[in-house]
Amino acid sequence: MRWIEERGPGLHGTFPTDEVRSQQSLVGLILSRISANDACILWTGGKSKPGYGTVIVGRRVSPKTGRKRGITRLAHRVVWELLHGALPHGRCLDHTCTNKSCVNVLHLEVVSSPENVRRGHERATHCKNGHPYGPYIPGGKRVCPECKAVNVAAGYVRHLEANRTRSREYARANRERIKAKRAESPEFWRQYSRDYYQKNRESILAKIAARTAAKKTAKSQRPQQQETT
Repeated sequence: MRWIEERGPGLHGTFPTDEVRSQQSLVGLILSRISANDACILWTGGKSKPGYGTVIVGRRVSPKTGRKRGITRLAHRVVWELLHGALPHGRCLDHTCTNKSCVNVLHLEVVSSPENVRRGHERATHCKNGHPYGPYIPGGKRVCPECKAVNVAAGYVRHLEANRTRSREYARANRERIKAKRAESPEFWRQYSRDYYQKNRESILAKIAARTAAKKTAKSQRPQQQETT
């Protein structure tokens, strides 16, 4: 995909040092890679990860290896440039049919990059997991509430596990030092415990009361469960 983005001043974004296919060869290659489907003309050749058709328009020497490799370009853009010339700087093509593999120039509209992104957000209705998107906010991205909730919960769990792991590792690494410190000044730790209790007395008593009530409830339900069984 980096060869798609690295564009030169020549036709199809090539440089003068590139070996570019002749127009006749390129047209023949394109005709052998398309098939008509209703109004759309679908690309049957190679495709990029998002689903756009790709075509090799020439060869270029790699700056890293010194070997020649194909110059890959988006198929619908190559077809449009063969018929209308190079696209203006800062412009891209929007599929009005919403079919990424379509190369029908009647379904392509020249728009700015921000406009193309905005249209894509407006058209999206479901995320990759099949969940419906939330309401579209102009200038923002479409967010899936269900996936976001799952990711937030997973992040919270990872955060808790990381804290527990750090606490265990710290306790293992400093176990002897902590024991020695407690043995040196037992009165300090007793006073620390008293101060902690006075500072958090209400919350500690509330927790104790809640646990006691839960135990009583569990004991009162045990005979009823045995009778029903």
